[in-house]
Amino acid sequence: MKRNTRINHIANTYHMILDINKKNETAQAGDREMKVLRAFFPQCFNANAEFDIEAFKAALPKGTTITDETSGFNWLGKNYARMLTNMDTTTLIRPDEEHNEKPENRNSRNVYISGDNLDALQHLVKSYSGKVKVIYIDPPYNTGSDGFVYNDKFNFTTEELAKRLDISPERAERILSMTRRGSASHAAWLTFMLPRLSFARDLLTDDGVIFISIDDNEQANLKRLCDEVFGEENFIGNIVRPTGQTTGQDSGGLGSSFDYILVYSKNEELELNGLELTEKDKLRFQNQDDVGFYAYDQLRKTGSNDKREDRPNMYYGIENPDGEILYPIAAAGYDSCWRVERKTYDNLVKEDMILWKKTKRDNGEIWWPYVKYYLDGRTKRPSPLWTGLEGNKKAAREVRNLFNGKKVFDFPKPVDLLLRVFKLLVKKTLL
Repeated sequence: MKRNTRINHIANTYHMILDINKKNETAQAGDREMKVLRAFFPQCFNANAEFDIEAFKAALPKGTTITDETSGFNWLGKNYARMLTNMDTTTLIRPDEEHNEKPENRNSRNVYISGDNLDALQHLVKSYSGKVKVIYIDPPYNTGSDGFVYNDKFNFTTEELAKRLDISPERAERILSMTRRGSASHAAWLTFMLPRLSFARDLLTDDGVIFISIDDNEQANLKRLCDEVFGEENFIGNIVRPTGQTTGQDSGGLGSSFDYILVYSKNEELELNGLELTEKDKLRFQNQDDVGFYAYDQLRKTGSNDKREDRPNMYYGIENPDGEILYPIAAAGYDSCWRVERKTYDNLVKEDMILWKKTKRDNGEIWWPYVKYYLDGRTKRPSPLWTGLEGNKKAAREVRNLFNGKKVFDFPKPVDLLLRVFKLLVKKTLL
């Protein structure tokens, strides 16, 4: 486990303990969280295996910021969801011999698990903890149309649950009532999601990323939940995707034409792959030299933070083709700055990456520098707005075609959407 990931996990555990102590929901953290603390802070446990939070504070590196002023995100059933995360599964995985013996399946390298997804995740964590590079999940949106209801298979009595969670019988009964009646409330949805996201986090490699589809109904709750599970600093972004159809047109308000994909990493230092340029993107690269086709942008910084005082080390004189010294002066007359520092500029000159062109300025012409960008091997940073993909109707047709016209999945996503997700993390040669 890398240092940043370990510190983030420990910090999340610490704030969870603060939250627990503040709310008095349970006497101690879950088994998985306590294992993290025992592994890296054994000196913070006494002879009775009790965790000493003051010893933990003292053991942290100097300069570590500690606060109990957390924003808090609580709902009915949160402590119950944590308990489920720490319970071991009682199920067994049994191979489907008939399916596996079919000629088309004998050489398959894939694993398909049919059953409750919480049980499946628990089994996967035992064998693949820290080994999964990319996870894409498409949970229930809890809009009513997707048929989500919380359907818990655990049969706790009120007294058993109250004792397990160290809560009042009244609160235990409210939680059990929510799980037994098949609730589709926000609280029930969050209770459903928390253990599943926790197991997904444990499956990820240190450089792994999870993508989670959702719509407006639970997007805000999912963001707060993921901030807690994965760490707010590991939030990469929120992708917006047109679905290809507008729903809710008879509601009297705004219809819905988009859904979202929340993206979180296991490690905040992760960098996504660039995406291939489209044919439209390539139209910029109309210039050509001995190296290849290229585009160019001016060397002067433009837009926000383009003044000399914003980046004083980016303000310096350079020699133009006539041997004159040129400074980054904006057309409006103020001292601006270059895009790069002097050392980087000198390297660009050596590599023939600086292009000088005459430009009009103050009723005359002056030499002005630009930086070349070559087409070969170039990619682009992923935008959070994903257009150019087929909508959900095509996805439904694709799945039906795979199963000889049968409808076997509700609300499938387009294949091209998943391919774009994988391209952000997986080498092109593997796709």
